[in-house]
Amino acid sequence: MTEIVYPKYRWFVLTTMIVITAFGHSVGIGAAPLVGEVANTFGTSLGETTAMSMMTYMLAAAVSCILSGFVIDKIGFVRVWIISFVLLIISSLLMNFTSDTP
Repeated sequence: MTEIVYPKYRWFVLTTMIVITAFGHSVGIGAAPLVGEVANTFGTSLGETTAMSMMTYMLAAAVSCILSGFVIDKIGFVRVWIISFVLLIISSLLMNFTSDTP
């Protein structure tokens, strides 16, 4: 019987996935204070608005998980990590310009 040898970076990958999941879910619930305003704008109930926003978020997350596996296989984990990090920083900085408040 052969012994299973795990890569040395497995704990880094696990920790990274936990942190990404935690931040991803915090982003997903970050818009919760706006649900009432969005429901009034579209003329829907709070439940419908919450369900539609969470459904859209989870569908996008599921599709991106599937696609990211293919991309990682094609260009490599480190490149995908760097590209994703840069996109996250750019999108976070651009969010500052989307507000109507002074």
